[in-house]
Amino acid sequence: MAGAAPTHVELAAVEQTSDDALVSKASAERLGYFDDEFLHVFMHENKQTPRRRAPLINRGYCARFRVFDDALQGFLAAHGAGACNVVSLGGGSDTAYFRLAKEGNTPARYLELDLPDVASRKREIVSRRPELRALVEAYPGVYSMETCDLTADDDRLEKTLRNACDIALPTLVLSECVLVYVAPEHSRRALTTVTSVFHKKAYVLVYEQIRPHDAFGAQMIQNLKSRGCALLGIADHETCEAQAARLKACGFDEAQACVDLKECYDVCLSREAKARAEKCEIFDEFEEWTLMMTHYAVAAATNAPGGVLSPVLLAEGAAAGGGGDGPTG
Repeated sequence: MAGAAPTHVELAAVEQTSDDALVSKASAERLGYFDDEFLHVFMHENKQTPRRRAPLINRGYCARFRVFDDALQGFLAAHGAGACNVVSLGGGSDTAYFRLAKEGNTPARYLELDLPDVASRKREIVSRRPELRALVEAYPGVYSMETCDLTADDDRLEKTLRNACDIALPTLVLSECVLVYVAPEHSRRALTTVTSVFHKKAYVLVYEQIRPHDAFGAQMIQNLKSRGCALLGIADHETCEAQAARLKACGFDEAQACVDLKECYDVCLSREAKARAEKCEIFDEFEEWTLMMTHYAVAAATNAPGGVLSPVLLAEGAAAGGGGDGPTG
């Protein structure tokens, strides 16, 4: 299967992972781990039944939410609202644009990309829900949701980026458990396209599974495989070092950083965010917590000379690399 485009059945299974993540994030949000009122709008529109996840899962999804939200807010603060682009790969259930728009803190362009069925459903939801539609209409020309299949052997991604973004502006690309579902050559092509289109202006934040060969990793792989979700990209990028090396090889050659999610939570998240999370539920699964969190990587990189990476990855104690040595996690 490696190197081949996913089948229709496999694409449907991957699409389902977006709904699963939505349910899990909504579980954590309802319990007070973080604030995101728009999760429940998409839960309702996607006909998802609210479920209370285990404390281990809730805290993990809190960490995942904080990593992306902190990076996004930091990027906008560094470059100025209205003076940069944000591109969300696999943005079908992404709520970030709507949170930013409600705060009055939008980039010049916010582009979401996803598979055809997911993109169509997202556009319909935005059109149908007045509170979402109003936030799009309040900032004309900023938000767009476009179709993108990273396995397609064409130049659609390049054309979409050029048409939907201002390529003269600094651009942050977000990939939350997306690239790992496609073969390595497809993820590399997508990342290389980004660095080519946004020459010396691209930043990327990647979150995905790593370390597939120990007992926990093997079980993680098997669980996803049983649902039709093969992690086609994990074998080539199974460590933090390999994650950073991929980004450098694809043109993010000015700086790279990668840590596992456990280290990211421990040293990069704010004291306030951790204190809030740790008050939400009784939690005694510390061994399982370490095991789960060390099987996810958070990687950031840039091709911008002198560019500053996500504050999430440059906090004291996080591994960081400049100009190239693949940092460890």
